[in-house]
Amino acid sequence: MKFLSTKQRHIYGINPVMEALRAKRKFLSLEVQRGKERALSEIIDRARALSVKIQFMDANYFDKNLPKGHQGISAIIIDTRDSDLQRLLREITMGKEDPFFLVLDGIEDPRNFGALLRTAEGAGVHAVIHQPTRSAGFSGIASKASAGAIEHVNIIETANIKNVLHRMIDEGITLIAAEQSAKKTLWDVNLTVPLALIIGGEDRGLRQTVRSLCQHCISIPMAGNLGSLNVSVAAGILCFEVLRQRRLL
Repeated sequence: MKFLSTKQRHIYGINPVMEALRAKRKFLSLEVQRGKERALSEIIDRARALSVKIQFMDANYFDKNLPKGHQGISAIIIDTRDSDLQRLLREITMGKEDPFFLVLDGIEDPRNFGALLRTAEGAGVHAVIHQPTRSAGFSGIASKASAGAIEHVNIIETANIKNVLHRMIDEGITLIAAEQSAKKTLWDVNLTVPLALIIGGEDRGLRQTVRSLCQHCISIPMAGNLGSLNVSVAAGILCFEVLRQRRLL
């Protein structure tokens, strides 16, 4: 099962641009604010080493065209990702690891999407799978929120998440849904097996058609007065519980 995603992205901020350079993305443009050459010298040096053309622009260019937090640097890059699920599974097996996927079903806030990618990269998730319809995706806001992690995480973008989940089931991967109403908690389920953690959207949660494919539903116990957590915070707790259990082996 192979997915090809080619996108032109406008990114901004020190970490997103630096990580795009480290990932050796194709740069169509790179803009640096005049007067910030010293603060941005590492990026400038790396860009020149990669023969990336740099344009030096006045501050009003950034303030007019970009959100706050641009830090005086922006770029347009070409992001081509060729993710073959079968090839990825072979690589994971060769590395003597158990597959760990994060599936996002309808995450709409680009800041949450970016934060989830940052968590995935830090927790050692092998790939993030998402469906772009009615959800956030590759954007400057998501890239900034991910602190550049978007450049290093395997991302499988598919027109139909359910098709990917069926393929995972065929490959012996356990599907685990995160739902606050679930009776089982993250401590009640073995997370050391090959698994895909399924996270629903901020308001709607998981679609019933997606939930019905999952072997387990798990929740995070809450001790306070509020009944739920922000989706990216909840996913972080769940992902690092997977990492904790696996490191105990």
